[in-house]
Amino acid sequence: MGTRGSPGPTKSTGLKTRPYKEQATARSGALGKSLGVCQSRSCKIIYRGTGPMRDENTKQAAQEYLAAKLTEEEQIYEETHNMALAVARSPLVWKNVKDSIFEKCSEWNAVTQEETLTCKETAIGDIRIWCAARSKQMTVHYDSKKLLITVKNSGRLEHEKDVILHIEGYRTGTDRADRDVHLVRNEQAVNIDMLIVGELRVLTGMKRQRNA
Repeated sequence: MGTRGSPGPTKSTGLKTRPYKEQATARSGALGKSLGVCQSRSCKIIYRGTGPMRDENTKQAAQEYLAAKLTEEEQIYEETHNMALAVARSPLVWKNVKDSIFEKCSEWNAVTQEETLTCKETAIGDIRIWCAARSKQMTVHYDSKKLLITVKNSGRLEHEKDVILHIEGYRTGTDRADRDVHLVRNEQAVNIDMLIVGELRVLTGMKRQRNA
């Protein structure tokens, strides 16, 4: 018989109890698998089931990069070909401007029945229009290297600046070969006939535009 107060003999259940550390490790491993955590010591990347979302974000970013790259390449292509066309056709543009100036001066003198305007081409290729009634002149200069046409008019007010026109190529249709050239001032296409008439009005002492 056992001594009073002392614990009696215990029965063996036949089951081995796992140490607490092993149980914690097992639970941690199970939790890690459920969260998608790599258990290898050499693995330092932790992912939490966001693979598809990350792939989609990467795809979208790559597409945006490609679109920007194509846009940049297309812009370079456009600028290159527009410039080449402007250089090739600039002599023709200048000829059209000269022809228009001589034509307007002839029309003006035909109406006034006098040599109100004297239009000549100088030795350096400029066009000079002289208004004898006001002792004022207008000079139109073509710079083939810079693709510029500059109009100086002594009939303008002192604060008014010279008119500077750029010869530029531009796209006219959907096909890459659809191109033409035009004169541009302040990023706006210019109607050269209207501009010349306006300058002649100023040269002769009138307002640039007729009153409505």
